[in-house]
Formats: sequence, C-alpha cells, structure tokens
Amino acid sequence: MKILFTLITVIAAIASGNNYSLAHIFPTDDHERAFVVEAGADIIHVYEDGSADAVLDTSAERWIRNAGIPVVTRIEDLQRFYEIQCSGKTMGGFMTWDEIQTWMDDLHATYPNITSPPTSIGDTYEGRPQLVMKIGTDNTFTNDDSTRPNCWYDGLIHAREGASMQNTCSFMEWLCSNYDRNGYCGLVATYVLENRDCWFLPCYNVDGWVYNETTSPGGGGMQRKNMNWTLGDGVDLNRNFVIGWGGPGSSGSPGSETYRGTAPLSEPENINVDAFWATYLPIEMHNSHTYGDMLLFPWGYKDDPPTHMSAYQTQGEIMVQWATGEIYGPVATTIYIASGGSVDHSYDLYGSMSWSYEIGFTGFWPNLDEVTRLTRRNLRGFLVTALLAGCPLDPHVPEVPVLEPVGLVGNDFTVEWSSAPTASSYGLQEITGYDLIVDDHGDSGPFILNGWSMSSEQFHSGTQSYHSNGSGTMTWDSYVTIPADGGGRISFWCYYNIDNGWEEGAFEYSPNSGTDWYYLQTFCR
Repeated sequence: MKILFTLITVIAAIASGNNYSLAHIFPTDDHERAFVVEAGADIIHVYEDGSADAVLDTSAERWIRNAGIPVVTRIEDLQRFYEIQCSGKTMGGFMTWDEIQTWMDDLHATYPNITSPPTSIGDTYEGRPQLVMKIGTDNTFTNDDSTRPNCWYDGLIHAREGASMQNTCSFMEWLCSNYDRNGYCGLVATYVLENRDCWFLPCYNVDGWVYNETTSPGGGGMQRKNMNWTLGDGVDLNRNFVIGWGGPGSSGSPGSETYRGTAPLSEPENINVDAFWATYLPIEMHNSHTYGDMLLFPWGYKDDPPTHMSAYQTQGEIMVQWATGEIYGPVATTIYIASGGSVDHSYDLYGSMSWSYEIGFTGFWPNLDEVTRLTRRNLRGFLVTALLAGCPLDPHVPEVPVLEPVGLVGNDFTVEWSSAPTASSYGLQEITGYDLIVDDHGDSGPFILNGWSMSSEQFHSGTQSYHSNGSGTMTWDSYVTIPADGGGRISFWCYYNIDNGWEEGAFEYSPNSGTDWYYLQTFCR
C-alpha cells in the first residue's frame, strides 16, 4: 500500500536552541524517501540497502519519527561535537568573512597581472557584497573573450560547509602561485590561465557565514540557509533556482532545511549569480559542498539521465580516477532527488557542464589537517574542469604517444615518439639534477616496511609488489632535492580493495626528517 505524507507548513520559531543531529534513516520506498527530504533532512550518504546518513534538525527528526520511519541517532548534538573538534580556534581555523575579503585583496595585490580586483556582482539579503574574482592573463573583469571558455567555481552556498570555501580559495592560490613556473604544475597552471577565464565566488552565502561566525565564533555553526528570515529561518539557496523549482527534494515549509523560498530566484544571492551566468556563460560550472566524497551532476530534480550523459560519464570518470575517489553520478540517483539546484539550472539554461563536489567524509567542520588533504586532492578535479572547458561536450582521455627509450645520453640527444591521433600537440619537459629511479625487483628496496610485506600475486614491474596487511606504513628513508621553481614527479601504481567509507591510504612526505608530514595523495572509498 502506498502511503502519502503531507508536511504542514509551519512558521518556524527563530530560536538558538534548535538542535542538529547525525542520524541513520531507514525509508522503505520512494514515497518515504521523498518525505525524508521534504522534511528537511540533509542527506550525506546513501547505502546500497536504501538507508541513509543525514543531518536532521529538531523539527525534521520529529516529522520523520512521527511518520513511522526508523531513525538511529549517531551523534546527538552535532554543533557541540564540531565545537569540540574545532578546539577553540577562531571559526574552527577557517577564514572569517573579513579575512576572506582581506585574503582576496592580498591575492590581487600579489598577482595583479593575472587577477582582477575582487568585484561585487550584487548584494546579499542583508546587504553584503558577493565578491567574485577573475583569474587569467585577460584579467579585466568586464571582458568576456569568446575564444576563452569561462569556468565558474563557488563555495559556501550552504553556510556551514567551510571546506567548500577553503577548497575554492586553495585552487585560486594554486593557479596564481604556479603561473609562469617550470615543472608540471607550472605548465598546467600557465596553460589554464592563458586559455581560460576562471571566475571564483568563494563565499556565496555571505550572510549565513557571518551568522555562524557570530553565533559560533569558535567554529561549528550549523546555519545552512541564507538570512531571509521573513517566514522562517532562511531559504536554501540550492533549492531556489528555476529548473525543477517546487518539485520533490525541496520543501515548502519555511522551517525546513530544504525550504525553497516563495518563488524561483526569490533570493538576491541567486538573482546575482544567475544574472552573471547569463552575461558570462560558464562552459564548466563547479559548485562545492561538504560532505560525502561524491561528484554529482544533473539531473537533480528528476530521475532521468541528462542529454549529454555520455560526456558526463567520460569527464566524471577522468575526474574520479585522477582526483577524487570513485563515487559519481546524477544527483537524483546517487543521493536523493533535489529540485531547484544550481547544477540543473546552469546546465539546462546556459548549457554548462555542471558539477557539484561533496567534499570529504568527516563532517561539515573538518580539522585543518583534513582540509589540507582535501584541498590537495580536489584541486586536481578543478583542473580537469578547467582543461576540458575547451571540449565540454566531447571530453576524452587523450591517447599516450609511444616514447622510444633514450638510454644513456651525452650533452645532445634525440627523443622519438609515435603520434597519437587525437592529440593536437605535444610538450616535452626536461628535468635535470635527478639521479634516482625506484623500481622494485623483489626485495624491499629503499623502504622501511611496517605492517607491509612483499607479494608476487600482483605486480606492475619487476616480479613483486608491496602488500599492505591492513594497516601500517612503508617509509622511503632517503632525500631528494626539489628545485625552487618546481619540477619533478613521484609516481607509483596502486591496487586496493578496501571497505567503503572506512579505510584509507595516503602518500606523505616530510621536509624535516619526519618532524612534520604532509599529504601528497590519498586513496580511499
């Protein structure tokens, strides 16, 4: 028997005592799943059996329990949990709104030839500017060169998702600091900034971020929506866009975390962004969230594949294989239906290849070590969107030319390769000053093994590979000099079979004999 649920629209009480919990929910069919989202659950992860982890405020939890849907509480008071985790740092270690503005000003002052001044595209509900910065060798904000595809990146459309802002800012800084340098990073950053116009809105929901800063100055604030409290406690800006507005996966109740507002584009923040997109059409649109370790694309408002499903699958595969993990797909089928979202809007109205990152798996307010790991991993996904903006509806994995071995050489030597038919050009990079290649042939080589062993079951070169016994480390106890202007590469082949959401491997380096360690790459599910 199908059961219909109806939510009664209630004027939400504006009270600081609203509690947020992390819960495991067990809906049994599509009707119960739609009800869960309409009630205001912020879905974090969906399991194969259809159950889901979700963030619930007090009213959402009450509605879901009263509907008879089983709920198991994992963390009773999320805000308190995050406040403890943030360890009393100002804004949990994230930048405040004033610091974001200062940071953008400083970035422009440091790199004036490849950045525009931070420029307001309009004011928020409470009258604060939404600041956008253009990064590229054509750094005049009002220029829109049709030969340079536009790439859009934003964070903090939901005000409690600080890592989305930090990831966006880190990519901005990476592009600027690597421009016109040697090495792989320098070549890629220079190509992007000479051939793309990259636009960044690191703090979309400024008012909500300031509210969290005011109520929870040590971090952990749980305000998600904007500050239009005319009817309730704000509007979910990611349910307020035109395409699919008012459909399932959003709520008409002002007290719900997914309240969609009184009409499509009712909120000034979204009016500003939509007007900007209409003028500077984004070829690739990248919207960042936390959390769930997922890469999402249209559709969100309906359970249908997008028109360019093949292109999305190809580009998505490139992004997750190179950067972000393994889970990607349409919003509606990968998590739950969500109507009125920015990815559907920019894809349907402006033809953008539209993406939404759900960054990380440890919560809305991860510690700074986790944020560093996430930014280094996800910037590669951002790079894919920037690079593929030149072929948005025909992304492809480029074929690799066959390189003939060079062998021992003197001062002059010739490199020969066979052509790959899909490549239009090649780049040859010479790296000097290196005299170390590690290729294992059956012993542990230069590594100190702790919890690892040698295995001949699988290998890429030689006759054996390193095999993890579940946990531990393998340490290369040696040193290599990295040129100040960049260059060099460390690469390895990795095969893993680990439980989803529970286990993780990492590749780290220490510049000071093991005192501090920094992530270069992680691999997890």
